[in-house]
Amino acid sequence: VWNLKESDYDLAKYVTVKQVGTPVGTYPIALTNNGVLATKEELADVPEIDATLFRGVDYKVATRAGKIYLSNELVEDSEVDIVAEVKNQLKKLVQNTDNSNIISVLTGKTGTNDNFKHITGTGLDDIKQTFNVELDPALSLSVIVNQDAFNYLDTLKDSEGRYLLQPSITAPSGKQLFGAPVIVIANKVLPTDKA
Repeated sequence: VWNLKESDYDLAKYVTVKQVGTPVGTYPIALTNNGVLATKEELADVPEIDATLFRGVDYKVATRAGKIYLSNELVEDSEVDIVAEVKNQLKKLVQNTDNSNIISVLTGKTGTNDNFKHITGTGLDDIKQTFNVELDPALSLSVIVNQDAFNYLDTLKDSEGRYLLQPSITAPSGKQLFGAPVIVIANKVLPTDKA
């Protein structure tokens, strides 16, 4: 079995994954809050916190499975460790499934209330507006794009002829956008919306 050296498109490393104990429920997510603690006099009642600290995110766990049949003859007669190769392929299938689910949430194609604000933009000013105003600067931001979007962004220049994407030795793509690392995902994993 020959495997071409390929990039690892593991989008799960860019999201927070939480373990749950039931198949359906609501998970409390801590909100960024600007509340402050009130002062109190000695022996006085402790005042309530005047801030919303959590938001519930609904979840429903789905079981996913698949079978691959191997005969004992194939396992015993194979010149390579076919069982290890199948395990590697199964790990890739799990990763593909995770990526598909993450992309569905990010693109708003889950058909459910995904708790994300989706912003439609038509140009560079809309991208800058999102970065400058909509996103909390305290967050650790990354820009995840497919090959088509990366090519588009990589060719954009400002009025002085400077490229919009800047070099970055720490970003996976070698580029950054407004200081955030750019991560490029293959078009086959994150297809361009032709709408």
